Amino acid sequence: MKFKWMQFKIVAAVILWGISSAGFSKNISEKELANLQKKLKRIKNIEFQFEINDFKKIRNRYKKSYGSAAFSRPDKFVWNHKHPNPKKIIYNGKKAKVIEKGQEIVAQKLPRENKRLLDEIVKIVLDFNTLRESYHFDNPKPRWLGPVAQLILKPKKGSTIGKHAEFDEIEVRISKASGLIKFIKLDLGGGNFKEIYFKKPNTKKKLPSSTFKI
Repeated sequence: MKFKWMQFKIVAAVILWGISSAGFSKNISEKELANLQKKLKRIKNIEFQFEINDFKKIRNRYKKSYGSAAFSRPDKFVWNHKHPNPKKIIYNGKKAKVIEKGQEIVAQKLPRENKRLLDEIVKIVLDFNTLRESYHFDNPKPRWLGPVAQLILKPKKGSTIGKHAEFDEIEVRISKASGLIKFIKLDLGGGNFKEIYFKKPNTKKKLPSSTFKI
């Protein structure tokens, strides 16, 4: 089994979740965006569960999957895809490991571009400003859907994420109360899309170093 970088491209879009909305909406000001970032910057570690709905137009149906994840500043994460097809990805800031079908593949030395991409995954989860650096979201303007901020994002071609993106557009919903991303929808083109729901976030638990051991 080869160490596949393709699997990180969807994870790179991934960040944090649960979805709610209301009929009332209005544009989000720069000050309100800055307040979301302040709330997120207070968070050092996070654990959460995720559910993914993968829609294929040719089959006209959803494929559902779920798992759990953990992120820690400045450069560590675990993405544990539990069902179906279990796969675990661990990144400790220096090395990466994939565990799948009873096999473990470790990348002892990461190419510079791949390391930059993995570092950026953590930054996107725990640093709202990285979204602003990597994506355009001025058209349409970010807006409030009740207690949730809605952003429609398009990857910048010159950014690290933009170089690896396999999606045309992303819808992101962020909690006004916590600053955490709650829901992501990836437009994969051709009527295909992927919905990612982030559930039960825990930001108070201190993660042991063994969480990211390779």
